[in-house]
Amino acid sequence: MSGTEEAIFGERDSHTAVHGSSVCFGQCQYTVEEYQAIQKALRQRLGPEYIGKVCYIEGHWVINLAYDMFGYNGGAHSITQQNVDFVDLNNDSNLILYNCWLC
Repeated sequence: MSGTEEAIFGERDSHTAVHGSSVCFGQCQYTVEEYQAIQKALRQRLGPEYIGKVCYIEGHWVINLAYDMFGYNGGAHSITQQNVDFVDLNNDSNLILYNCWLC
C-alpha cells in the first residue's frame, strides 16, 4: 500500500483491498467516502440503549447496526462458536440461553 493510500485508509484488515478509488470488503465495493464513514461508525462506542447491565446486546440490534453500516446484504457471517450458558427445565416451561460468536 502506498503512503497516500495509508493516509486515506489507515490500518486495514486482511479482508479489505484497494482498487483505484474504491475499496473492496469481501465481494462488496465501497467508495473512499463510504469506507471512511463505515470505519468512523465502527470506532464509535455503543450507547446504553444497546448494552444491558450484563454486557449483552440483543441479536436484532446487532443486525440493525450491521445494516446501518454495510447496507442490507452488505456482508457475510458464520457462527464460529456456540455454547449453552444456562438451562432451566420446569414442568410449565423450559429456558435455555445460548451465546455464539459471529464472524
